[in-house]
Amino acid sequence: MAYLLGENMSYDNPFEDLRSLAPATISDKDTGILNLDSLQATQLQSSKDTAAAAARSLSKPQEVAFPSHLYTPAGAQSLDLRKLTTVPAATVRAEFFRFKSPPGVVTRFLGYGIYNDGALASNFSFEPLVDGNRVFPYHGDPSDGYRISLGLSPDLSVNSIIPCQLALMPEQEIVWYVTNNDAVAADMGVRMVGYFDTSQRITTPRFGG
Repeated sequence: MAYLLGENMSYDNPFEDLRSLAPATISDKDTGILNLDSLQATQLQSSKDTAAAAARSLSKPQEVAFPSHLYTPAGAQSLDLRKLTTVPAATVRAEFFRFKSPPGVVTRFLGYGIYNDGALASNFSFEPLVDGNRVFPYHGDPSDGYRISLGLSPDLSVNSIIPCQLALMPEQEIVWYVTNNDAVAADMGVRMVGYFDTSQRITTPRFGG
């Protein structure tokens, strides 16, 4: 295109052809509408980011297994044994609760709870035995021969459960004995929670804990 500089003078604009190739980034002179395409561009991902995103999309969720000594494993038969009864006054070491592990099964107890509504703890005791031996030997009142007499709550709810690790071999028994030396009868109870373990190799564990 020629531009007139005077009556007989003109020259060609050397940038005329280049203008048609450049995008309008500020405005379109014909319509007056802003062209914001260049402002909407996004940053390209690096090859490292792309590889990481691909790895995340291909990864599979991992199964979470809780420790068997803290939780009932998936698929295992849970166990929740409870007994609550009135124990007469002047009862000394009477059998209260008995459980035998089934044949071919290891019974694992994860916790136990006790309850009594007596007024004075020293008048009561709960004694758990396996094969005639006291289990949980360091549970209870250390100033009174580790006598088990106080529960953790006024009932046998989840709040009353005392954590433990006790395994009974097939056909092995746990027996609880109770004592009420008070002058009146008292309600006393025992609860044990755990599961039947049929998946692990049978070993002889240490009692209590």
